[in-house]
Amino acid sequence: FAYSQPCEFPSENGQIRPLGVWAGTSWEDIGKEVKERLDGQPQLFIGDGEIAMEKWLGGLAKDKQRCDWHLARDSGVMLWHDGAPKGERDSTRQKLSRLLAIEIPEKDIEMVSEADREKLLERIKNAEKEILELRQQFMQKGYSKAATYLENARKHLFTHLNLWIETGIV
Repeated sequence: FAYSQPCEFPSENGQIRPLGVWAGTSWEDIGKEVKERLDGQPQLFIGDGEIAMEKWLGGLAKDKQRCDWHLARDSGVMLWHDGAPKGERDSTRQKLSRLLAIEIPEKDIEMVSEADREKLLERIKNAEKEILELRQQFMQKGYSKAATYLENARKHLFTHLNLWIETGIV
């Protein structure tokens, strides 16, 4: 685990501080150790959605973000559990990957213009609408595990974008 320390804007080189690597350790113990090592509260925790990890680490940051890669991957796994055919699982993963794809800035820090903020808000609105429609399709087809997974994940899919909009900084 690592987190980015606050830096004076417009610094071009945020500081990354490694917090540790653990194996065979409970999330509870990792959370306690990470909390002791933090200098202040991180802005954002990004996780794969594992309940225990979010319980013990998610609360250490001001907000949570669901990993976009895990959303696409794990939606496919949930569809598999629901008995969806492979072609449908693959097309859903591709759709979610395209839907959530965000261009990573070339620099460590980049300003978000007012025009870009409006574009981000519109993109979030459209993506949320498509996710809700996809969830509804899952429900109609009887894919209850995939629908529940998508609904739970949706709550923290755009936290990082909302942070960009709020702060004006990528």
